[in-house]
Amino acid sequence: IILAFIVGLYLMRTLTHLPTFLDLNHFYSSNVQNFPDSEVAYGNLGVTYVNQGKHGSAIDSWNDALKINPLYDVPNYNLYSIFKGAGHWDQAFKYLEQCLQSKTVHFPTDWTKEYEEMKKTMPLRKGFDEQLRIINNSFKEARYDGN
Repeated sequence: IILAFIVGLYLMRTLTHLPTFLDLNHFYSSNVQNFPDSEVAYGNLGVTYVNQGKHGSAIDSWNDALKINPLYDVPNYNLYSIFKGAGHWDQAFKYLEQCLQSKTVHFPTDWTKEYEEMKKTMPLRKGFDEQLRIINNSFKEARYDGN
C-alpha cells in the first residue's frame, strides 16, 4: 500500500508538470516563474524568443536578465548580436563593450577579436550609413543627383 501511494504521488507530480514541457517557451517561462531572480532563466527565455522570431520579446528578456545581474556577459553578447544584425552599430558596440567588462567572459578571445574589428570599422560604417541616408533622401525627394 505504501509503495502504491509513493508511485501514485510520483505519477501525479509527473502528470502535473508535463504541460511545462510542451515546448521550450513553456519550459523557460516556467523557469522564470519558478526562479524570478535568475538571470540565466531570463537569458534562456530570450534565446527561445529569438528562435521563434520574437526579437522584441528576446530583447526584453535579456534586459530583465541584466537588471538582475549587469555583469552577466551572455545577455550583453546576445543584445550585441541582435543590434548588429539590425544595423544599429552604436547600440551593438555598447553591448559588446559591456559584455567584455563583465565579471566572467565566456569567450574572451573571440569576443575581444570582434570588439577590435568593430572598433576599427565603426567610423567606416557611420560614413557608409550617412551616404545611404543621403541617397535615400534624394530618391524620396525625386532628386537623383545624390546631393
